[in-house]
Amino acid sequence: MKLTFVQASTGLLALAMMLSACGRMSEQTPKLNLDADSAAIAKTFAEYVSAWKASDAGRIANLYCNDAVILPGDHPAENGRAAITKFNKDFFDQFLPGSFEISAQDTKIIGDWAFEDGAYSFTAVPMAGGKQISDRGKYLVVLQRQNDGSWRWFRDIDNSDSLPEPSAPNK
Repeated sequence: MKLTFVQASTGLLALAMMLSACGRMSEQTPKLNLDADSAAIAKTFAEYVSAWKASDAGRIANLYCNDAVILPGDHPAENGRAAITKFNKDFFDQFLPGSFEISAQDTKIIGDWAFEDGAYSFTAVPMAGGKQISDRGKYLVVLQRQNDGSWRWFRDIDNSDSLPEPSAPNK
């Protein structure tokens, strides 16, 4: 098939317009800085560990978006910062934190969203006395980039690697 000069010119003009539009679109799209984003996300996890060890439920809740949801193991979902604060405060009212470690396995950043999975472990001592508790498990967190470039947790799910303690038999 032979193209006429007009057909070829029209095709080249259309191709040039499409490439020009793509160039303008890429100029308007902010460039992602994966190193900076990864560092900012790691900072939120380090702050979580620090706040947990300090029994600071408010600092923990401030790492979450206003409409965040946490899905802790063996517990109903908690919706919003106030509920997340109360959930952590209730724990800190009963337990003195000991060790706490978070180990990221994989972090994916896609635009203004990030997904991280990993493992956690902690120990805590009951305020009323008794045996130290400990847990080890895994988590999945969805983070959202904020207007100031920081990252906050949008969804947070964790579950233990251990089986729940058996209940005492009813008598």
